Amino acid sequence: MRKKTKAVSLILVASLILNMFGCVQKADATIANAMGMFACTVRMDLAAGQSDGDASQDTYEQTANAEASETEESVPVPTMTLEEALERMEYAKTDHFLVFEPEEGAALFYYASSQENAKDFTGTWQRTDVKSLWSGSVYINDQDESGFDVGGRFRFQSYKASIEGRAYLVTENLAILRVYNECAKPDEVSGETNWYEYVAFEYTEDGLNVYATARGDDLFGMFQNYCFAEGNYIQGDPFYTDVNILDDTYAETLQDEIKTLIGPELYRDCFVETTENGSLFIYDIVLEDGTQGKHYHAYSMGRETTLFYKIYVFDNGDIYGRIGKDRIFFSNVEGATEVPDYDYVEDGLMYG
Repeated sequence: MRKKTKAVSLILVASLILNMFGCVQKADATIANAMGMFACTVRMDLAAGQSDGDASQDTYEQTANAEASETEESVPVPTMTLEEALERMEYAKTDHFLVFEPEEGAALFYYASSQENAKDFTGTWQRTDVKSLWSGSVYINDQDESGFDVGGRFRFQSYKASIEGRAYLVTENLAILRVYNECAKPDEVSGETNWYEYVAFEYTEDGLNVYATARGDDLFGMFQNYCFAEGNYIQGDPFYTDVNILDDTYAETLQDEIKTLIGPELYRDCFVETTENGSLFIYDIVLEDGTQGKHYHAYSMGRETTLFYKIYVFDNGDIYGRIGKDRIFFSNVEGATEVPDYDYVEDGLMYG
């Protein structure tokens, strides 16, 4: 039995898992290619959608359509109604974890209007139910009937991004922010470049949902390089999922054995660091003879290098692994030079 990679199924499952935390993790090759890139700068077009103060003007379409961006592109009249755009936002929330299309954002921006009974968005909001190195903060003030000023600071491991500007109310509990994306790429089909991205803020009973647009296969939101704005935010102390993750994942005896196999320095600087601050996946696996085991795969991305390990632990006590930027092999099996062939247990994929 040869080792099964299960590329399609594993990527899909991992995508669903990481979408629960606001992002989708790409394969190792994609990560390696991205390491040399710096985070995009995302700048607010501060003039976008400013109201002329006329109370009778129900929408901002005149200013939105009249204003030209730095690329001399104006905001087009949307091809969908407000109701259709709002329905698609519901889809983004339930089926695509807060990632929506620029066309929907453009429609929401176009139809933005005064809301006399809008929810009070004012305050400092913290992204919750994510790892501590995936933290995010949203600051909202100066709210009136048209909208509010908003700033955001977002982190993914060593990468950081930010936004600021004026968000405009679309409904009583939904506002839209338009941003100018200096890293925008031409559409693969039309060849045209839309330089605007959008961030939506939805006030809910559970806090603040933040949506963001993404194009093509970039499911990390508008910032690229793994930074993202999407997620659920609360006022107060957030909950981070990596609390005690090392001890919750590895028994003390297993930690000690791994430390013995790789040495204290690599154990501290790579194994512990990557487990606590990186992305960790755990798979149920089985050898050809039926021996059950676990496959632990973790990595933590940085601008200089990517911390990495893959560790295979079987019920018979055998341990195999590769760790560090040089993928150093280690094992407690005498003479072993590689991981034996294994298969993934069908329903054994989980996230840790």
